[in-house]
Amino acid sequence: MRRQSTICLTCFLLVCSFSILPFFSSALAQGSGQGETVIRWQYRPEEPIIQVGLGGEILPMGAQNLTQSIRIPGLENRIIPGEPVVPFRTARILVPFGEEIQEIKVLPGEKKNLGKILIEPGQDPLPISFSGNRTVTPLNESTYSSLEPYPRDVFTVAGVQEKQGYKILLINLYPIMYIPKTKDTYYFGTFDVEVKTAPLGTLDRGLFRGSEADGAHIARLVENPAEVGSYASDLAATGASPLLDGDYDYLIITNRGLKNAPVPYNFTDLVRWKSSKGVASTIVTVEDIYSAYTGADEQEKIRNFIRDAYLYHGITYVLLGGDADGGRKGGEGWNSIVPARGLWAWDYEATPPMIPSDLYYACLDGDYDSNGNGIYGEPEDGPGGGEVDLMAEVYVGRAPVDSYAELSNFVRKTIAYESVASDPYLEKVLLVGEYLGFGGVSDWGGNCLDEIKDGSGSSGYNTTGFPEDYQKSTLYDRDRKWDKAELMELIDGDVHSLNHLGHASVGSAMKMNVEDVGRLKNDRPFFGYSQGCYAGSFDNRDPDSVYSPIDSILEHFVTEPHGAFAFIGNSRFGWGRRETTDGPSQRYHRQFWDAVFGEGIRNIGRALQDAKEDNLGSIDKTTDGNVMRFCYYEINLLGDPETSLHHPFTASHNLEVAGMDLPSYTKPDKPIEVRAVVKNRGIEDEWNVTVQLVEGDAVRDSEVVPHLPSGGSAEVRLSWSGAAEGRYILEARVLPQEGEELTEDNWQERVVEVYSNRTLILLVDDDEGADYEGYYEEALAASGYAYAKVDRPVGESELLSFDCVIWLTGRDFTTALTGEEQRTLARFLDAGGSLFLSGQDIGYHSHASDFYRDYLQVEYVKDSTGIYVLEGVEGDSISDGMTIEISGGDGADSQYWPSEIMPITAYSTGIFRYKDGGWGAVRVGTGTYRVVYFAFGFEAINSSAERAEIMRRVLSELTGPETTSVPEYGMDGNNLSSEEPSPLRRRGGPKDGMGEVFDMDLAFKEMSLEFKELGEVNQVFEGSIFEFVDMGSRLGGEKGYV
Repeated sequence: MRRQSTICLTCFLLVCSFSILPFFSSALAQGSGQGETVIRWQYRPEEPIIQVGLGGEILPMGAQNLTQSIRIPGLENRIIPGEPVVPFRTARILVPFGEEIQEIKVLPGEKKNLGKILIEPGQDPLPISFSGNRTVTPLNESTYSSLEPYPRDVFTVAGVQEKQGYKILLINLYPIMYIPKTKDTYYFGTFDVEVKTAPLGTLDRGLFRGSEADGAHIARLVENPAEVGSYASDLAATGASPLLDGDYDYLIITNRGLKNAPVPYNFTDLVRWKSSKGVASTIVTVEDIYSAYTGADEQEKIRNFIRDAYLYHGITYVLLGGDADGGRKGGEGWNSIVPARGLWAWDYEATPPMIPSDLYYACLDGDYDSNGNGIYGEPEDGPGGGEVDLMAEVYVGRAPVDSYAELSNFVRKTIAYESVASDPYLEKVLLVGEYLGFGGVSDWGGNCLDEIKDGSGSSGYNTTGFPEDYQKSTLYDRDRKWDKAELMELIDGDVHSLNHLGHASVGSAMKMNVEDVGRLKNDRPFFGYSQGCYAGSFDNRDPDSVYSPIDSILEHFVTEPHGAFAFIGNSRFGWGRRETTDGPSQRYHRQFWDAVFGEGIRNIGRALQDAKEDNLGSIDKTTDGNVMRFCYYEINLLGDPETSLHHPFTASHNLEVAGMDLPSYTKPDKPIEVRAVVKNRGIEDEWNVTVQLVEGDAVRDSEVVPHLPSGGSAEVRLSWSGAAEGRYILEARVLPQEGEELTEDNWQERVVEVYSNRTLILLVDDDEGADYEGYYEEALAASGYAYAKVDRPVGESELLSFDCVIWLTGRDFTTALTGEEQRTLARFLDAGGSLFLSGQDIGYHSHASDFYRDYLQVEYVKDSTGIYVLEGVEGDSISDGMTIEISGGDGADSQYWPSEIMPITAYSTGIFRYKDGGWGAVRVGTGTYRVVYFAFGFEAINSSAERAEIMRRVLSELTGPETTSVPEYGMDGNNLSSEEPSPLRRRGGPKDGMGEVFDMDLAFKEMSLEFKELGEVNQVFEGSIFEFVDMGSRLGGEKGYV
């Protein structure tokens, strides 16, 4: 909860411009004097990535109206409909025990000008079941015509929350400063944060209980973990609940009828099972709670008891053992057994607006109704009118049962899942995505689910998906039609996890209804997560405020004989967004699986709460902030919060070499990088894991991985070189750990060939899963070149192992040449590399980058020429005598957006021109590196014979002896501008053997020529561009003549 006090907020803004360090680091210092504590922390965000935004959907398409998005790796986006979308980072500062905040200062550091950018506006969040107007949200004219910086401040205070008695300050930092009217965009490379605190007048222990486990957990959450030490265990409060005797980990709250249910697999059996695992467990009835505790209503009495159970008896997990049907009498069983608290709903909710939420029983600070108006969970319902408590003390799930049969099914399936030691079904994951109709990438639920299936850095922030140990299957409307019969057959074949994004209601989801759930026959229960609307409405209310006599469909999944053992879902609307996968519900769904696989949190209740708390910085009083709160309240666990999701592993110790990658070819004594991925498929964590690179019987290199957690993997980089030509077999080997019995997968081997007189080519397949690389391989084979192919990230050292690199991006327009890839290629070229780059959307994605201008040395003219014929340049070594078509034939026929470009320096020369149009391809030769860049897809050239011939010419140009490439007279209007000086560095030489080689710098300005002498010149020279005779002392800056 937020504590109210007078806090001084100070922001210092620097307007200088320096170089930016592209990495995150933090440093903390603390000093005190006169009772004051000062906490200092420094944050360094990564450099921004600028991508194409929503384009013509916002304004008429044109160079001035091309919106762009700005992403910073690892950061979420601040999205307010119609306002510029900017990344932000939520910092968590632990306040010392017994102190309050006096002053917060944030000093932004270096400011870098990113140029003029029309930043895309945020899109409205909409219920997934929304069927109204789905037009794109336009930009807010008032904001976009303003000269005021956006955001107005470089930081905002998101609140002060308390978790398990620890007080945590939340600060949102904004690395981007934007001037909307001028489009000037700036980036701060560092933030120095200073927080001053002072002792409280009255010591408030809050819900601090002195648990060592609590302290370790808080230390992992905050930027200043050392401050945990100020919370001493002897400061914990003392007391007891009249209903508990002793300490417990796990608590079931139910009624007397269900506690004493005369059926097998009742709550008493569940308590025995938990206790047998070492989880101290107990049951308390609501009848006893209502008698022993005071409160405004039954919900408050239950919450007061849970607070005591947490504070004095060690409770961590709470299972609410009963349904919470609302607004009706009769129906499937008992009425509300453990009543839900209805929390405030921002919009789209019927009258009265109310979200049934078990979060109320997990977050125990305050009373959730500070103003006493009977509406719980309003933004100002914390103490003193501050934020309500959103950080949990305990982890809560619900068994939504209201009959003996449902109770027995729920408990039996929970114990059955927890009892599984090993089973092939644990590897099986199913993702079910339906048509949403939100436009563009958000038309299909499958596009969002792919981010969960494989992990993603989409929308800036990074989340881990299902590891490769899992068999990942999809059922997507995007890919083909499917019906409920096919889904039910897959479920009946047993799956471990099912994830869903699509339309739903109280009684239906995934094209199934409650009767279909009752017909399932799967022997092994699964875990489910759905973003669908109202599917988890455990009070049975629908969008029209009508209470159904039938339980919601997700309740049926966990209470029927078959189906799921647990399901996470929405008690009200799920939320998406137009034209993007960055929907509110999607953020929580991604963060849940990141908690499981990225943070190693296996207990379902813990993982769900972690997903919510990872999104705390997005909750405010804006439209999007209110929707994020809506989701925070409505996402509930129908299942046991203590249940841990299983790894698909069986052995205690089982290491494997999961991958090995290296170039197929190299040259004598030229080191290559060998990458090996080591996976821990065992149940136990491993320490000091040794990985070796072996040639024959000799260990050529090795590396030690200090810690490899269960389910974790690590990439090691090893080095090797061969002195002589030949074929070598290299083995990556991980040494077995003590007790490891399965060692057949502890090694992999690959072949590398060493050639001394052969041109070696690396083909980088960067087309985001398309199959365009085949056209390049065919042309390479026809040209007789040896090549290796990779479809993963590569470093400059690996690139430099080859004579030439071919890099294709296909039709990809969202990640074509990421910022990191551009930096890698820049280092590769600086070291003398040769590059053939091809892709129709490289310019569309990257035209504003330094790499595009400074290394490719072109200007992006337009996205789609609509011209599919290109003509070569007479006398050019690559294109002479060629006219090519990039549609039809035996090519890829994929050119929807062939780009027009224009050379901007004398190092870059146009080589293919669109018929009756501008340039489509250039060559660059600087004397240091060489590039051939096609602003269309080489794969689309519609004749295999022409592709082979062009490939031969391009590689001959890039790997043969270097020649100087400067356009005749240096005055082609598409190559040099008469308005701005264009630098030309010319390496000249004597004609007919006269004189010495020399260097000079030239600059064209107003069509006159300036000379700057770099070396001794005293002979008569004749060049293809210019002549001069015995200039002598006139060199060195004086005007010459052509």
